[in-house]
Amino acid sequence: YEEKWTALRTRKVPGPCPYAQFPFPVFFPLDIPPLPCHITYERIATFVLSPHRVGMEGKSGRFRVRQELRYWHPDHFEQEILPLVDGAHRALVKEAADTVVKLLTRLLSDSSRLSKV
Repeated sequence: YEEKWTALRTRKVPGPCPYAQFPFPVFFPLDIPPLPCHITYERIATFVLSPHRVGMEGKSGRFRVRQELRYWHPDHFEQEILPLVDGAHRALVKEAADTVVKLLTRLLSDSSRLSKV
């Protein structure tokens, strides 16, 4: 996940990124990309707050969600990341990204969930 985001942020992707290879913050089978309807609050929370997430050991839940929101911020995402997506898949990636932002924002306000990390 982090490696894919690093490649996107540094523009070191080998070509237009297809939907199936886009890094979404959910645990899902690697051979089946999650559709926007598969990106749920529970899946986002499980991924973002996972104690096994590399580089996030010892970080608070609030920090993790805020860090994740930096990847998905709509202005940044649409200007810097979306153009790297295969044109045929941009609308679907945008729809999924909108869902991710909405759910991360909801998670950020869920203090009971964040305090469990």
